[in-house]
Amino acid sequence: MMKSDKSEPLIVQIAREIIDMYDAVEYLNSEVEELREYKKKYFKLLDESIKHGEQMSVNMLKLFLTPGVVECCSKANNQDPSKV
Repeated sequence: MMKSDKSEPLIVQIAREIIDMYDAVEYLNSEVEELREYKKKYFKLLDESIKHGEQMSVNMLKLFLTPGVVECCSKANNQDPSKV
């Protein structure tokens, strides 16, 4: 931020303020670009997580539709935990 001297002509003070505002806008533009990158990465990670969850659900269904699996799980669930 430029230091304004009150003894300077008004036009110079205004010019310094414009330069300060320009610098602030440039800084904010770089911040916005960084946030856009984080947003892209977030949605990519979210999409991958959703796909992973869907695949896990499909795999669990396939497992439990395999003949004998449900019966085996049920039998193991009813046993004394120390004997499993």
